[in-house]
Amino acid sequence: MRALRKGGYRLGAGYRLGARDVGDGVTRISLSSRLSRFIGMKACCFLVGDILIDTGFSQVDDLLTEYLDTKTINVIVLTHNHEDHSGNCGSLSVAHRCPVCLAHPELRDSEGLGKLVPYRSIGWGRPSEYKPEPMPQKIESGGRTLLTVPTPGHSQTHVAFFEEATGLLFAGDIYITGGVTAIMSHENPYQSIESLRRAAGLKPRRMFNGHGLTIDDPAEALLQKADKLEATARQVLQMHQQGASYRRIQNAIFKTGRARDRAMALLTGGEFSRKCFVKACIAHAEG
Repeated sequence: MRALRKGGYRLGAGYRLGARDVGDGVTRISLSSRLSRFIGMKACCFLVGDILIDTGFSQVDDLLTEYLDTKTINVIVLTHNHEDHSGNCGSLSVAHRCPVCLAHPELRDSEGLGKLVPYRSIGWGRPSEYKPEPMPQKIESGGRTLLTVPTPGHSQTHVAFFEEATGLLFAGDIYITGGVTAIMSHENPYQSIESLRRAAGLKPRRMFNGHGLTIDDPAEALLQKADKLEATARQVLQMHQQGASYRRIQNAIFKTGRARDRAMALLTGGEFSRKCFVKACIAHAEG
């Protein structure tokens, strides 16, 4: 096994793995590529006793498999089935002879996973094949107990995990930033609002998201984001009812960063953009 370099990182072909003890018996494993570092988006998975939460993206399979080789993993649980979270389920479940649990496994090929568009395939790689088992309401292993909290919106397969004994919340992608941002075309903002409030109601002591963010006492931050989403969705609907176009609504709500958003929309073939947020607010309003 290659020795860990300064800062706990393994370097190779631009990919990096960093493992850090974040307290409460949890190890955060941070994974990145040159591209993900350029855009400021690493992927994280968490070892909670012998429970592995998420598995990162497939391009770091060798690094992650090597790091976890000496660890005991009895079960893999996924916050959701996007390629930057489920990328190494197949290889790790075989290596550790353990099950993989996913909420709504019948939807595993939805949300673009059946055929990844180029930016997702290039950015994160195609996930290894695996056969998920349905997610239980409670995951108990190695003296740790995680409660499964339904948190759809970003993904229909999305759940968070809450440990009552420690007050830890593993939030996946329900909270990336505190503001209203571009979203993917399959997202449902109204479900996201409900999920944020459901997570806040747990009154967690610490929250870890799937991309490196940690917040102490996050309930207020979760509620503030839910309120911002709700207010913005209301503004979208009001302007839509007045006959405003998608572009006019988008420009009224998002007053800065338009060039970056246009570039992102072009790069992703329109799958990730601020326009997607506007369209989703309108499309899902009746629900």
